[in-house]
Amino acid sequence: MKEMEIDLEKINHLEANVNTGTLPPPYCYAYRLNVDFKEEAIHVKYSLTYLDRDQMEEEDILEEGFTMEDDFHWEGEIPLVWKKEINEMLKKTSWLNVAPSDGYDGDLELKIIDTSGNENHCLIPTNRVSWEYFLQEMIQAIYEVSDKELPLIIRYKEIAVTTRTLVLQPVFSRRILKIQLVENGNEKEMELPWDRLKQLLKAIYLPDYDHDKAIKVEPVKNGKFLDPGEALWYKFDEGIKNPGRKSDAVARLEKLFDDFF
Repeated sequence: MKEMEIDLEKINHLEANVNTGTLPPPYCYAYRLNVDFKEEAIHVKYSLTYLDRDQMEEEDILEEGFTMEDDFHWEGEIPLVWKKEINEMLKKTSWLNVAPSDGYDGDLELKIIDTSGNENHCLIPTNRVSWEYFLQEMIQAIYEVSDKELPLIIRYKEIAVTTRTLVLQPVFSRRILKIQLVENGNEKEMELPWDRLKQLLKAIYLPDYDHDKAIKVEPVKNGKFLDPGEALWYKFDEGIKNPGRKSDAVARLEKLFDDFF
């Protein structure tokens, strides 16, 4: 393996191949993401395939919460804002050029083609975890544009002497993090830096949510409540619990929302 330099100005195609074959079925999957840089948009081909499911009975796959049609293939365009973000990722990445003789059998490989048709195969980013997260954000953008999934909307509501509500909506396709605040009938809308999203989602999904105590309609009684994007509400300290005895995840989550007002 050796470090290599890539001329970012000449790149016009990026291909990512990810394989989670170390996981057992029905969880293991592979996907390929082909990205072409156009003048007005990013052209994308995305292919997701679940692996080794022929080793399982259909009933066992369904019991794990999957379907028999989880594979997904899509081709289309995502907004041009992604070109800038891809370039930023490339700029801060060191690469290892791996030849077949090196015996690399990793789960993330990239290929880059420049405007002259030159190809760099089997590129391994040293910041692999950052690339995995970045690619997942791009896949969420694809799911938004293709209508495969509904937009993620997180709602917080506090009912006491006054009522305060917060709506958090990340728009992955445009990389915009929208916030709507309402307090005493006064509404305020703003946008947060996109790089805050990862921290916010980590805080929101770190606690345990008791589905047996989920509320199906918007709360009207006193308390603090959170809908983590499920269209179900959970009350703090009843439906939302710390993941361990020494954890203060719930208290930190409450403070996170209090700080917005």
